[in-house]
Amino acid sequence: MSGAPTPQALPSAFGINAVDPTYKNSIPNTTVVDGRASFSLGFPPKTMTPIIAGGVPPFGQDVNGILYMLSTWAYYQQAGEVPHFSSTVATAITGYALGTLLRSTDGASLWFNIVDGNVTNPDSGASVGWVPIESYGLAAIAGVTGGATTLTPQQAAKSFIVLSGALVSNAQIVLPAHVRSWLIINNCSGAFTVTAKTASGTGVAIPTGGGFSQPVGVYGDGTNIYPVVTPLSIPTDVAPTGNTYPIRSAAGYIYATFFNMSGAADNLAVTNVIYENGGDGFLRKMSQANFRAQLFVDAVLTGVPTAPTPTPGDSSTKIATTAFVNLSKSTAGRVTAAGAFTVGPPAWTVSRPATGHYIVTHNRGSANYGVTFALANTTTPFRFQFAVFIFADTFEVYIYSSTDSAYGNNDFTFTLNPIQ
Repeated sequence: MSGAPTPQALPSAFGINAVDPTYKNSIPNTTVVDGRASFSLGFPPKTMTPIIAGGVPPFGQDVNGILYMLSTWAYYQQAGEVPHFSSTVATAITGYALGTLLRSTDGASLWFNIVDGNVTNPDSGASVGWVPIESYGLAAIAGVTGGATTLTPQQAAKSFIVLSGALVSNAQIVLPAHVRSWLIINNCSGAFTVTAKTASGTGVAIPTGGGFSQPVGVYGDGTNIYPVVTPLSIPTDVAPTGNTYPIRSAAGYIYATFFNMSGAADNLAVTNVIYENGGDGFLRKMSQANFRAQLFVDAVLTGVPTAPTPTPGDSSTKIATTAFVNLSKSTAGRVTAAGAFTVGPPAWTVSRPATGHYIVTHNRGSANYGVTFALANTTTPFRFQFAVFIFADTFEVYIYSSTDSAYGNNDFTFTLNPIQ
C-alpha cells in the first residue's frame, strides 16, 4: 500500500499502570530538581556527564513519565477525540493557529478557527473568529416574549432553531455575523413580529406557524441576514397582463365586501345602493331614499308600468292610477226607450228581478258618494219610483215601474259624485 504506513494501534497509554511517583514522574515545564527531566530542558546536562565526572544517569521514572504523557495524547487522538479550548494552551502558543479544530463544551459541535493567533474561547459569547463547521441537533429557544434574544454560540451553531413563547412585544433573534444558513421555526404566540438578524445588521421576518414541514430558511453574508427564497418581484396591476400580477381594486373590494353574500342574506331590506359615478367612473354609495328620488327625476316611463291604487278621495301626492281615476270620477247609468237598462263603468252591475224593476249595484269600498238623479228626452210621461240603499261596502239604486214600457222614450241618469 502506497503512502505512509498505517501505525499500529496503541493498546493504552505507555506506563498507564506505573505508580506515580515511585515508577512514574510528572514532568514539569522547567527543571526543579538537579538531574531530573523537564519539558524546557529535557534530560539536563548532568545526565549526559560521566558518573566519574559527577554526572547522574537519567531517572527511569522520568522516562516513564515522558512516554506516558506523549502516549496519552496519541491514544486520545487514536480514540477519535478532538480537544476542547484551553486558555493555557492558547497562552503558551500565543493563540490558536488559523484552521484549528476544537470541540464545543457540550460535545455536539466542532469549532473552526478563521483568525490566526486566536486566544478567545469559542464557547463563550465573546468569542471571535470561531465558526461552527458541524453541529448536531436543534436549538430549542423557549420563553421568547419580545425584545432581543442573543443566541449562545452553542445555540447559533445548530442549523435548526425552534422558537417558542408568548410574545408581548416584537422580538429579535440575534444571530452571529457568520457566512452560513439556518432553518428557523416560529412557534411563538401573540400578535407581534419575530425578526432574525445580526446585532448590527438587517434581518428577516419569521412568520408564525409552518412547523417542521415549512421552516423559514435564512442565511448570513457576514453582516446581514437574508431569506433563502427571495420574495417574487413581479409588478402588480388592477388590469393584469401576462407580465403583471393581478391585485384587487377599490371596486373589487366593494364587490367582494357587499356583493359576495351568502343566500341567507339575499332578502335583507335594502338600505343603500352602490352606483357608478358618471363623472369619474368610481363606485359610490347612496341611500335608498336618495336613490329613489334621483331615479324619478324627469323620468319617462314606457311599457305598462303599474302602481298601488290609492283609496278614493285621497288628495295626497301619491300616483293616481287609472283605477283610482275611475273610482274618483262621476259614474252614471241610463235607461233606453226600449226599456233596457245599461250601466257605464265596470264597477256597476244591474239586475232585473221583475218587470219594470231594476236594481243597480256599485261596490263602493270605503269611499263615500253623493247621488244625483236627472231626466232627459222626456217625450212621454215618465212613471217610476226611485230609491237608494247604502250598505256596508255597496249601495244599490232601485227603479220601479209597473211595466218596462212605462219608461217610454225617456232617458234618465243617476250620478255618483265622490265626497272628498
